[in-house]
Amino acid sequence: MEAVYWTNLGFVILWMVGWCYVAHLFLATPHKFNFWKRTGIKKNAVNLAALIGLLVVPFIWVNFHQDDGYYDYKRNLEKVIENGDAGDVTSFHKKAIKQFPDNISVNIEYMMFASNYGLKSWLIKRADFYQEQIAQGNETEKYQLLSHLGAIYTGLQRFEYTHGKVNQESLIGLYHFLNAEKAYKDLDLEVAQKEFILALQDDELQDLAYARLEGIWWNYYTIDELSAYAYDMDIFPHMPFNLRREIYINDGSWGWYLFNGIYRDFFSADLPAYLAVSFSMFVWLLFIAQILFIERKRWKFIVPLFILGAVLPILVYVLSDLLRYVYGVLDIHLKHNDLWYCIINIGLVEELVKMFPWVIFLFAFRKHFQRPVHYVLLPVISALGFAFSENLIYVNSNDYELVFSRSGISLIVHLTCSATIGYMTWRSNLQKGWLLKTGYVLAGIGIASVLHGVYDFIIFNGSSYLNIFTLLVALHLFILFTNNTINFSGIKDKQANRQLRRSGVILLVGLIATFLIQYLIIGWHFSPSAANIMFHANIIMVLITSGYLVVTLSRVRLRPGVLYKFAIGDVFGQFLKTSKGSYMDEVDYTDWKFRLFAPKSNQFVGHQLPVTVTAIRRVVVQGNLNWWLVCFDDPIYVGSNDSNFGLLKAKESDQDLYMDKVEVMLMMIPNMNEFNIREKHHSRDFYYTDRVYSRPLIVAMNDEMNVEDRTSYDHLIMASFLIVLFLVFIFWRGIFDGTAFNTRSYRRIGIGILMLFGLVIFWLYKKRK
Repeated sequence: MEAVYWTNLGFVILWMVGWCYVAHLFLATPHKFNFWKRTGIKKNAVNLAALIGLLVVPFIWVNFHQDDGYYDYKRNLEKVIENGDAGDVTSFHKKAIKQFPDNISVNIEYMMFASNYGLKSWLIKRADFYQEQIAQGNETEKYQLLSHLGAIYTGLQRFEYTHGKVNQESLIGLYHFLNAEKAYKDLDLEVAQKEFILALQDDELQDLAYARLEGIWWNYYTIDELSAYAYDMDIFPHMPFNLRREIYINDGSWGWYLFNGIYRDFFSADLPAYLAVSFSMFVWLLFIAQILFIERKRWKFIVPLFILGAVLPILVYVLSDLLRYVYGVLDIHLKHNDLWYCIINIGLVEELVKMFPWVIFLFAFRKHFQRPVHYVLLPVISALGFAFSENLIYVNSNDYELVFSRSGISLIVHLTCSATIGYMTWRSNLQKGWLLKTGYVLAGIGIASVLHGVYDFIIFNGSSYLNIFTLLVALHLFILFTNNTINFSGIKDKQANRQLRRSGVILLVGLIATFLIQYLIIGWHFSPSAANIMFHANIIMVLITSGYLVVTLSRVRLRPGVLYKFAIGDVFGQFLKTSKGSYMDEVDYTDWKFRLFAPKSNQFVGHQLPVTVTAIRRVVVQGNLNWWLVCFDDPIYVGSNDSNFGLLKAKESDQDLYMDKVEVMLMMIPNMNEFNIREKHHSRDFYYTDRVYSRPLIVAMNDEMNVEDRTSYDHLIMASFLIVLFLVFIFWRGIFDGTAFNTRSYRRIGIGILMLFGLVIFWLYKKRK
């Protein structure tokens, strides 16, 4: 078994390395991956075969393993028991014992069920089957142990069979389980507990042994009596997390309380889980480094911030327990799948915990993080650390349908919510007065908490496909906020737009790879059918996410001074139409100054440059809006052309004039009077001056630039309106029938809060005008 484990692990690592290598080739030499023409396919036959192989191999490898259907049996058993129909459960066990006559776990559950419901004929048939197998010498030790278990459960002498110490290593778990059941029947709970814990080492008996252990703890012990076991490291890993938590709170053992949370976050996962989650984090770190233009010198801050963000989620348990205490005092009863619980206990608590690390870093290293883009960078890195520890729990979950949505898609929601708070914090710095500044930060926290809570609420209530809309809103907000902050961060790299495109490729390829890695690991850990269930449950969301990323990230462009505004319709509209911005897209270079220079080999203007020029107005040439009429500070003489004016445009379509040392097209105007009269211009009407480069001298915005007051108030009005809608939805039942808040005073508080926010919206609207 150990050899199989390491073989599987080696295959997963090899596949990850191969995927990274092909992705590196694509990013480093994208021009070589031209699959749109027949000649391109022939030239890239090896690359294309490697890419197809990497996509297909996981499905071949997973489905190559023999699937005995056992995990489907466990899954279906849970569903049948949950439905509670005794007839369905009876027929299910009859079919299961026929399908898995030799499976130890199925046999034990079959005997338990038949004994509980007095199905003596079932038990006699099973006893005869065991005796027959023993007589024939078929797996004698196994059927001896099962027969002895049958005697313990039923008391039928037909099952009796003596046995000595087990010789087969594969049956040691069953041997301990048998000893535990004997001790449990005699109410020797100490021995039963220890033997069940030893039986947990058998993967096939884990669920049964754990269920029996929980039954002992909850049915035969009080919290005080269980207290000693919670400090025994042999028993500690097997006790339920919430049971340990309750014991440590009652005992005031706060060191053990913190260790309990850390153990759950980091030590409950195995090596494959760490591989899957680490790969996902690696993809997102690469994406963030590209899209936010992270310099190498800042990595020395990013890594510690990531680690701090991964460790501090322990505070989630602390704040959640404090809230439970407050709810108990106020006699408020909430379930984990209530919307209010999801927004407050999950959304608000987790967003506040994610804030702590980046706020600490922002104040401690303020001189290193002064650009607007850093207000998105720091929260996002902190959120990645938080998601790392959280996802370790999800990847080990048996709910494999939800593995990708909880560990992959929820990560996007985590990043967006943190980016929302960071973005609104940056916007608050542009406002005047503490009231507006505080309002912006609180609005950011409120929006993030609602978005986060709604996402979890939909998952908990079994409507994961409804989360597609939540996911699209989250993706749209993340890209919108990122685009706005880089637009105001003074980035002038001439490769900026290419880098933005590259970031999209990294994320798209990385998400697909993450999905396939989780498919591989589930197929290895559980069964091929489990992996295929996970695939079918998530493939639609993966395709929608991938398609949306392709469209949106292909539209992202660096536009200095451009502030895009959010509208709910833009989730499907803004990035899907020709106009790339709902507020302002093209940069207004009016009155900008540029320094032009050219190599001496330029026979037209090389000996006359450098020269400073001033942008006057935009000019449309052959339908192209990117040309600008410029005035030369010093005359440039090229033949009989006008020496004081010219046309200027960045040469490459993915570059712009705000970029540093960018190659431009400088066109001389033959006759300025004719130029002013002419309504339509063509490139043949002007004179090209060969290779010229440009550097911006005056940038029409800076980090402290204050944007329009109307825009500022629009953001606050939007935030306040969303919060009011949320409060109406949350308090609806509590206000009108008293089920959410069971006293009149709480209902009055709810109505008062709604009225207060209504007044705030009215005041902001008046101020806006």
